[in-house]
Amino acid sequence: MAWFADLSPYENPKREAEDDTSAPAPPILNIGWLEPGHSFPVGSVSTAFLVRLAVLVTRARTVLSRRNHTCAFVHKKPIIGTGEIRVVGDDRTRFAAPVMIHHYVAEHGYRPPDAFIAAVLRTSGLSWERAYEEDLCASCGLALQIKKKHKVYREDETGIESFVQGFCGGCGVSYQRRAPLPGGERVAILRALEQLRAPDPDTRIEAATDLSYLRGQDSIPQLVALLHDAHTGVRRAAIMALVKLKADEAIVPLIENLERPNEIPLDATVRLLAGLGAGAVLRALVAPLRHTDTAVRSAAVEVLERIGGEAIEALLMERLDDPDPSIRRQALRALSGRVERWERRLLSEDYDGAAPFIDPRAPLDDAWLSQAASRMQVPIEEVRGRVEALAPRFGIPLRWRDRG
Repeated sequence: MAWFADLSPYENPKREAEDDTSAPAPPILNIGWLEPGHSFPVGSVSTAFLVRLAVLVTRARTVLSRRNHTCAFVHKKPIIGTGEIRVVGDDRTRFAAPVMIHHYVAEHGYRPPDAFIAAVLRTSGLSWERAYEEDLCASCGLALQIKKKHKVYREDETGIESFVQGFCGGCGVSYQRRAPLPGGERVAILRALEQLRAPDPDTRIEAATDLSYLRGQDSIPQLVALLHDAHTGVRRAAIMALVKLKADEAIVPLIENLERPNEIPLDATVRLLAGLGAGAVLRALVAPLRHTDTAVRSAAVEVLERIGGEAIEALLMERLDDPDPSIRRQALRALSGRVERWERRLLSEDYDGAAPFIDPRAPLDDAWLSQAASRMQVPIEEVRGRVEALAPRFGIPLRWRDRG
């Protein structure tokens, strides 16, 4: 991690956000960017400051990156962290510190400048629960300007937390603030189940979305009931929640949506079906694969291709005789994933193993043999031998065999 002197101007290669009036954000000062070889002030700090600082570095991080910062001082185990915090003083001075600052203070005796300590303590009376409920910035206490009204969830080894994303005019940066679910996951599930009966459709949509992230398996019957809701958005949210819960009850409405796209776009329906239990989905796809509408058959083949595995082969082999050549090509592409790479090249029109694929019911002739051998730079007899071994598997007609 780079070293910067305390109270030096903060410079970020990414332009800092401005407020809604497009006025320049106040300057930011560096705090706590420590490195071996550079001295730093030491001294005691109050417990209140340390506690408040812990809240900020764990719940109010910003400027997150994929790269972790590692404490360069001697440790038995490496101490790492990522991101920064922003703190605003009474005079609107802004400070930027790495999340490692709490470790530096607690373990290495670092004492930040008094102005930074005062800025941290300035909001010590602001409880995290109140900040979460009222969408207040955990660093400076100002109201966040929320860009995403709905909650965003993330799940990791510590459980499920909800995120609110927005913009803080006081800190001058885009902001992502997280908090534990009030009352725990079970309380949140019960609250969402109650909200499913709310007269406001937006409330029902939000409740269904919450349940999809909270993994409330006992909510499946209530979500199934929402599939008959009068509001399209509620029905869509219910289907998405059932998919997230891996519930077989989502298959029937998704198959119906595959045939008559309504609640969910066709491409999204395909992705959702592919993500559910393969066995139940395969049984449900039999009818769409024989549908009179080419688009429905194509979407069903795409679902099979995404699922993959041996179980899909019989259904795809049937589509090699589809009346539409585009479906036949699509089915061959899906099946070609189970052959050797060299053979897959023979099945594609450009001999590169990528779409477009040949029509498996269009005969291959001597001209095709010559072109394939030339493009692949192999002897023509090698191509002939390979394709003659491959053709019976997919029923590909060979003109030179017919002559014999």
